[in-house]
Amino acid sequence: MQKIVLLLIALTIAPWAKTWEDAEPFYYYAWFEDDSLDTFWPAEEIQGIYFYGEYGSNYDSMGVYRESSEIYVRNDSSDAGDSVWISKYWMDDSLRESPVVMDADVDRDDFRPLTFDSLHTEHDLWPLLDERAENISERKSLFLLYRKDTSYYALCLLGKISWDCQFYMSCQFQDDGTTNFDKIPNVEDIAFHGCFISLPKASRRPPNVGLQDGVPYRVNGTRSRGGASSVVIRNGLPKLELRK
Repeated sequence: MQKIVLLLIALTIAPWAKTWEDAEPFYYYAWFEDDSLDTFWPAEEIQGIYFYGEYGSNYDSMGVYRESSEIYVRNDSSDAGDSVWISKYWMDDSLRESPVVMDADVDRDDFRPLTFDSLHTEHDLWPLLDERAENISERKSLFLLYRKDTSYYALCLLGKISWDCQFYMSCQFQDDGTTNFDKIPNVEDIAFHGCFISLPKASRRPPNVGLQDGVPYRVNGTRSRGGASSVVIRNGLPKLELRK
């Protein structure tokens, strides 16, 4: 009887179930907007789970060129009904030397849920990125599983290419209520644009966030520290100033 019920459910869902994919590079923000990824500068507060990255470069006091990257997952409104899990390969020390083997039929027990509350609104993901995920030294990434309330699951690859200041996210979506996907996400079709030196347009900035005139900013829009090459806002316009 149980098998008959399951078969009827499968037949009921199947005609409307669908799978799809989306992959985007991003400089700062990435989040799930309806049934796709959004990576534009947010015009208003993001509801639910989102990812944000920071990249910077400068010369230290010894004249050595340094680069730094950070990437976080954050949730400022935990009542949005979405959830995220991180592959246990990056959170279990006993698996640190194991090869990363992912299958499109995902077992959620292979992932660990990330929890958010009023005291813990974000998790630092940068230490978890690993080149083993794609078996290539030029890319560091990790697998994550995302659920949008009861709408769909997404299996995603989140990472960064070593020679670019952009981050990326590639996802496979499934709306039949399972975590069985068509394939593993990859980054082969993502068009990376390189590092930009102009600042985002005012219309794309979050509300109540502005750049002060005369204050130096790095090329990724964050404040410059330690005499790094920077962009300075003068008369409302960005001007690149190289470190002397």
